[in-house]
Amino acid sequence: MHELSGCRRRSWRLAVACAAAMLLAFVPRAARAYTIETSVTRGCHEELTADALRATRKVLPQQTQALHSLKDDRALIDDVAFSVPGDLNDIGAVTLLLGVRDNDVKSFAALNIDELAALNASPGDQKEHCLRSAEQDEPGGSAAALLDCRDFVRTTLLSALDGLDGQWRPDGAKRDSLKVALAIRGQTDVHVPMFYLRAGRALHAIEDSFTHTFRKVGDGHKVSVVLNWIDFADSRLRPNVDGPAHLQELDRCDDADELRTERRHLAIEAASAALVAVLDPATDRAGKTKEIDALLDKYIAFDADSHCTVDNHWCDAPELAYAPGACGCAIPGSRPRNAPVLLGLLALGAMLALRRPRQRACKHAALLPAILFALALAPRTVRAEESAHHETGGPLNALAGHSKAGASGEQDGAGAFFGRLALGGSYDKPGVATGVGLRYQVSHPFMVGFDTEWNPWIATSPTRLRAGALNTYFSLIRRFQLKVDTVNIRTTVALGASFLFSNLVGAPAGSVGPFMGLSFLGVEWKVAPGYYLTIDPTYIALPIPHLTGAPFGYLQYRFQLGLEFGG
Repeated sequence: MHELSGCRRRSWRLAVACAAAMLLAFVPRAARAYTIETSVTRGCHEELTADALRATRKVLPQQTQALHSLKDDRALIDDVAFSVPGDLNDIGAVTLLLGVRDNDVKSFAALNIDELAALNASPGDQKEHCLRSAEQDEPGGSAAALLDCRDFVRTTLLSALDGLDGQWRPDGAKRDSLKVALAIRGQTDVHVPMFYLRAGRALHAIEDSFTHTFRKVGDGHKVSVVLNWIDFADSRLRPNVDGPAHLQELDRCDDADELRTERRHLAIEAASAALVAVLDPATDRAGKTKEIDALLDKYIAFDADSHCTVDNHWCDAPELAYAPGACGCAIPGSRPRNAPVLLGLLALGAMLALRRPRQRACKHAALLPAILFALALAPRTVRAEESAHHETGGPLNALAGHSKAGASGEQDGAGAFFGRLALGGSYDKPGVATGVGLRYQVSHPFMVGFDTEWNPWIATSPTRLRAGALNTYFSLIRRFQLKVDTVNIRTTVALGASFLFSNLVGAPAGSVGPFMGLSFLGVEWKVAPGYYLTIDPTYIALPIPHLTGAPFGYLQYRFQLGLEFGG
């Protein structure tokens, strides 16, 4: 759980009821290779890279010490769109994982289907995955593709050396800019340690070389054939010219059989060897260049004696046992993991133990609705001319069973007071909202309201609850009251303030900005005299709790329920 840096809490308990929605049917042929972690796929690249870093730390503990966090580093770590292992919870390790994901997603969210489809079909990027480009045809296509892959790994690892200090250790002060899609903050620019970002990109290609190639039988270090994604994805693959199709079953990292287990172990071994080569304190830049070349010759070397073609079944490659299915459109990799799209229903417990003086304003904002709610419950004097038409005792009237609001043949007149309890869930950017409020009928058609809600947000990759924001706002409600029907119709517009609880990159906890809400069409169901169940099928809520620098807003399309009682 994440500490509330703005308004701190003593305790809160949450119960989430999840509606599972498998997304595989909606994913086109855009994701390839060992999978990265999303709400529907296992984080193969992250697991391989984490194991490689752990192995490297055992060999070179002084060179791989955890880097100290600077500025927004902790907010970045808390908001990445993947699970961070407890032993790798530092900015260097997290940047290495961001780097290994970057080849696949660049600045896009991992399920941003249209952009990723175009990205992964880019001819110039196939070398980042150790795959053929469209021009690398037979004969000679595999050798050319592997040469491109080797060159990418070599160049990227050498560039990572610029992020080391005088003792050949990663320098946390040397940073690269990276545009990344975070779980809550969304697409934003961050500055991360140069060495780990560039090394991560190289490790991605090294790892992919074990899932995107056929290897020499009896020697898993030698490559005999490089696979083809770009022609396969466009349904124009000619195997005798373009080489074998990408095989999604090779992308599994769950040790499904001996061959795939061996490939996974080799991928970890090669990735760790790459980190050791560039971090070895006993070698200078020229020595590190030689070690990188030796690494490539050992793990990503083409077997020039193989002469594999479609006619000899690519040297009777055992990998052909994993022939692609007819569809070829699902995300490749292991079994789908943790694939719910969350619409949470939360039980809100005690919240707010405020200790820091600079956050007294938040405390007062939280107490204001409670004070107003108590005032609304207090008995009120009613003029004789009002009582003859409508009893206006407020929420206490409804609780005592004396209210006529919503009864057959009745309409709410000016002066009616209502209390409100609300609960909603966003089906766009996942989140929930729970709060209390007041309503006052200023005239027959118009009602005004005041609400305070807690609006936690849910990151779905991995599934994680963030403290979100406290939203306080006034509403203007146009009611269409119907005497004889069991429902009324309403339209609502809201304006107020949003207070940020969560620390986000470029948006610190405690930031304050506007809140806007809109419901074009809502329903008031007269469930009992004095009680309305309000239903807003699409309540548009836009808290913008941070305005300076790069503004941050969290647009939500909510299904929202409310219980209003009074009269």
